[in-house]
Amino acid sequence: PQFEKPIFTYWCLILSMKALGQNAFAARFVPAIFGFLGVLLGYWMAFFIFRRKTIAFLSGFILATSFIWVALSRSVLTDMVFSFWVVLSIAAFYYGYVNQDRKNLGIILCGFFSGVAVLAKGALGIVFPLGIIFGFLAYRRDLKFLKCWASAWSVLIFLAIAAPWHIYIYNHFGKSFIDEYWVNDHVRRIFEAEHQKSNTWYFYLMTVVTGVFPWSFFLVPAGVVLWALRGRKEIASHLVFILVWIGLVWGIVQIAQSKLASYIFPVFPAVAILLGVYFDKILSGGSE
Repeated sequence: PQFEKPIFTYWCLILSMKALGQNAFAARFVPAIFGFLGVLLGYWMAFFIFRRKTIAFLSGFILATSFIWVALSRSVLTDMVFSFWVVLSIAAFYYGYVNQDRKNLGIILCGFFSGVAVLAKGALGIVFPLGIIFGFLAYRRDLKFLKCWASAWSVLIFLAIAAPWHIYIYNHFGKSFIDEYWVNDHVRRIFEAEHQKSNTWYFYLMTVVTGVFPWSFFLVPAGVVLWALRGRKEIASHLVFILVWIGLVWGIVQIAQSKLASYIFPVFPAVAILLGVYFDKILSGGSE
């Protein structure tokens, strides 16, 4: 038994190899298809937030051509699969927040997708979405948004998806599962660095800069342009949501002593969307 990660990615690998054979293509097909779906998700999210096809296309294109996205789309790791479900969970919440008539649907789907994310990599599958949601709503002073029947259903659906596998494995393997999965993979990495050289304040900053290459050169000018847009009410709240998304994920993984480039991976769709907004303003001459 291998308890370092939950089961979802392995289920996908099993299905892929049953369909395509036990070979490298079948293994790489799993992160590749989720990488492709992640680009589509980034496109859709940018479009429903800003209602501009140009921003959506640019965001998807930037994400698809970023170094780290290409690398993890062909690496047989859990991170691409995990990131897709985390971002989908975040997207479902914000879709419900922006479209109040779809509020209940968005909240319920957020719980469902978070449950799958937990099955893909563990507790961060719920820590990331909840951190972003509560951080954003606290900033907006709108925590009452979650005071509805859909929130209770979202919790129940999350537990129905995430809990059974964990309970089943614990019942079959007991202490060995707890020691490897919870103590070693979840708790120890908070307090002990696996790679001491990576345990620096700037590690994730450099990861983002190198991860979005060749678009890294535009991060600073994008920041200047986006700062100038902060006073425009029609996009200001959207920019806040994206910045909270980036900041909360960054803050959560920065706390842990163990630092790996893949831990910060769920921020890259958000960074791509910000760059998409920047390039749209540049291409339109700043007139829109």
